[in-house]
Amino acid sequence: MSSSTSELAAEVSGKLGAGVELNPADFTVEALPEMPIALRQMEASRP
Repeated sequence: MSSSTSELAAEVSGKLGAGVELNPADFTVEALPEMPIALRQMEASRP
C-alpha cells in the first residue's frame, strides 16, 4: 500500500465532492473490518 492515510482521504473526498471533508482518523486499520458491514447494511436498507 503506497498511499498514505491522508492521501487516501484526499482521494476519496475528491471523488465525493469538494464540499465533503473526511477525517483521516476515520481511515484506521480498526475501521476497515466494519466497512463491509456498513456497506451490506446500506444495501439491505435500499427499497
